[in-house]
Amino acid sequence: MTFPNRTFRFLVVNPELPHFDRTSGGLRLFTFIELLREAGASCDYLVSTPQAERQRIGETDYQRYRERLASVGVRLLETSVGAALRANNYDVVLFEFFHVAQPFLKLVRIQQPRARIVVDSVDLSFLRWHAKADLSGRREDRTHAEAIEAAELETYRSADLVLTLTDDEAQELARRIPGLPTFNLPNIHSLNHRSVGEHPLPSLLFIGSFTHEPNVDAVRWFGQEIWPLIRARHPTARWVIIGANAPPDIAGMTDEGIEFKGRVPDTSPYLDEAWISIAPLRFGAGMKGKVGEALAWGLPVVTTEFGAQGYGVQDRVSVVLGDSAEAFAEGVIWLLDDTARRSQIGLAGQNAIRERFSRQAVAHAIPELLKKIDALPVRRREAWRHLQRARLALQAFWEKHLAWRI
Repeated sequence: MTFPNRTFRFLVVNPELPHFDRTSGGLRLFTFIELLREAGASCDYLVSTPQAERQRIGETDYQRYRERLASVGVRLLETSVGAALRANNYDVVLFEFFHVAQPFLKLVRIQQPRARIVVDSVDLSFLRWHAKADLSGRREDRTHAEAIEAAELETYRSADLVLTLTDDEAQELARRIPGLPTFNLPNIHSLNHRSVGEHPLPSLLFIGSFTHEPNVDAVRWFGQEIWPLIRARHPTARWVIIGANAPPDIAGMTDEGIEFKGRVPDTSPYLDEAWISIAPLRFGAGMKGKVGEALAWGLPVVTTEFGAQGYGVQDRVSVVLGDSAEAFAEGVIWLLDDTARRSQIGLAGQNAIRERFSRQAVAHAIPELLKKIDALPVRRREAWRHLQRARLALQAFWEKHLAWRI
């Protein structure tokens, strides 16, 4: 569905390009932009820290992701947010993550008073940090969570609309900020079919970046408390760990059937041969990409309640759940013991992705989102806005015509 008399102009602001082949968040963002373009919207994309992004991923990948955006008709802007707002008129300014939006909220209100500000939460960060504090019991973790919560909620109050990943997170925001418009945009997954048979040995797979603290905790917990219970029942079992930036203790986990691979260019061969995907996450928020990726592959998943958040899967139907070390190990063994069981759980999980989180399923929500954005009221603060715009115009004139001479 398109809007024949209405072309929405989006500016997307993010510290990085959408890494559609590296992270679930990158795939979700890129697919979302594709769907916006298919609905008739135009999109400019601005990397808020381009030099840092080039250093992170290298110039070759920077240009590759840039060209991929261009292939779907997206213009990459290499300028400041203020300059982009001065040079173009937008209907929507979309910020990825609350902390990216924070420095620019007033600037958007001043320079583009009719533009709606949409903040993509990606996940509610403060819930993740509160969950960590619940787990650790440390006062400093609670203090950190409270500081994140205050900043995050204040940013959402200043926005016109917040994108959430799950119904639970939308309800959480409704409870804390009554009347705040939200819209669910979940993870988006491509369905795959395993092209080779299972590895001859019972094989478990963990995939996750170790710059994300819940993944570090998950692998340590699994290695210390769960893996020995599984090896006692299946002495030939192997556990493959994939992920960049692992701390030394995880990178050195190579004994007793453990194979640490680090970052790999393609996870497909490992997803193909694994018997089970594991996601032993003890804290977190939002939807977990590693869980959705495995489900979309038809690979049976053993995870925790945290890991299953947002997917609407059922224990021992489309996923296997275990929140204690013993329950998690028992769930893995339950699947290792029965080939038909693994096939049944894997197929049910893949069907859950097809119905709600495939590209086709999410595409139907985009016209509804555009309608909701179009109906949002414009926030007006005329006198203050004009004064601020005059100040910014003077500052820009000074920087462009006078400051360089001095």
